Amino acid sequence: MKNAHIWAATPWFEDRQIGRTPASWKASDAVRETGADGMIYSSRRDPDRWHLVLFRWNDDGGPTVRIDTVTPWTQGVYY
Repeated sequence: MKNAHIWAATPWFEDRQIGRTPASWKASDAVRETGADGMIYSSRRDPDRWHLVLFRWNDDGGPTVRIDTVTPWTQGVYY
């Protein structure tokens, strides 16, 4: 999972057009294998923005997602 942040920021459309598995899907697969419910990664177009990807939510026994007040992330970056 060391390269998940790099794989996630890689464009995928051209890979899919030629039948190849996109690098960004490798990131998703690697993170899912850890049992995580989702991941956060920076936008390749604007590194000051980020994406939240949820693999599952609001399922019985799973994580719950709700809209709330925005709280800045201050915990650093983890790879």
